[in-house]
Amino acid sequence: MAELIAHLAPDIQARGFDLVQRADDRLRFERRRRPAWTFVVAILIPVFGWFALLHKDRVRLTIDVAETDRGTRLVASGVAPLPLRRAFAELED
Repeated sequence: MAELIAHLAPDIQARGFDLVQRADDRLRFERRRRPAWTFVVAILIPVFGWFALLHKDRVRLTIDVAETDRGTRLVASGVAPLPLRRAFAELED
């Protein structure tokens, strides 16, 4: 887990994710972004459209770590950008 935090967590955080939960066997990252459609609605529908700016999409990425007799097993679930998915693929090598 310490190696995962040292090597992979900075890359995940550099892509806008925040570490929101840390346990002995799990890391959970979350990214909140305002989608482009909220700005369009705010411009096209004055006053009431401003409420659209309150909406933010939340994307979660969870990494579970398990020790097995063959080594350490990482299971990632959630949505991640392509560079992060490639980084996980390289961990298997």
